[in-house]
Amino acid sequence: MSNKKPFNLTNIINAVGGDRESLKEMIKIFLDTLPPLISEIKDALDKKDWQTVAKAAHSAKSNINMLEIKSSFAKMKEIEALAKAKEKTEKIPLLLEDIKTEMEKVFEELRKELE
Repeated sequence: MSNKKPFNLTNIINAVGGDRESLKEMIKIFLDTLPPLISEIKDALDKKDWQTVAKAAHSAKSNINMLEIKSSFAKMKEIEALAKAKEKTEKIPLLLEDIKTEMEKVFEELRKELE
């Protein structure tokens, strides 16, 4: 079994100059920000509110990119594009489920970083 983490903290570590407390604060912000954005996408998706889906996906995408979570970043980017174009929107729920599954692992690993 691989011990490779599903994210990369290098960008954040560099941004905070290697300061451990600042790193923890950035992780907390990520953990506080991303789950509500995913919920917002899900709620907007249920209402077929494509503008809100695209806007929330854009914000989530930036957070995910900060941690270099490449597959979720690509899927979130696709959600944003599909919602903006209002095309093939039936793909969005599947993409979102994949992201949620991957993010659960990420959140779990990030919480370990805070210990």
